Amino acid sequence: MTYEIPQELEYKEKIVFGLNFEQLLYLILFGFMILVILFKLNLNQELKVFLSTFVGVIAICFMFFSLRQKIKDFWDWYKFREVKVASMRMKRLIPEINIQNNILEVGGKNGKDSNTKSKTYQLSDIE
Repeated sequence: MTYEIPQELEYKEKIVFGLNFEQLLYLILFGFMILVILFKLNLNQELKVFLSTFVGVIAICFMFFSLRQKIKDFWDWYKFREVKVASMRMKRLIPEINIQNNILEVGGKNGKDSNTKSKTYQLSDIE
């Protein structure tokens, strides 16, 4: 019996302890940091426990709550938070944008692509 797997579905192979490769790398990296904090630093016991717990919580966030992706999404938002509609950065971000005579046309590449509908906006209404 055969079946198709949807293209949107992302499968990650479990390697060991039910963790995929990326999670295993985070476990090794942060685990090494915790071991160094606990056994190599000359700090009092309470500070060692606090720092290792803090690093452990950060590790759990990276491993199971996609903290890396959330940081990347925040950074992308931060870079483009003040992009104006008619700027060159916006043209690079959305290549199918056409601005002429204070009218913004998005999609369709000047009507050449019949499969995608283009939308037009008056720039005075947006800004």
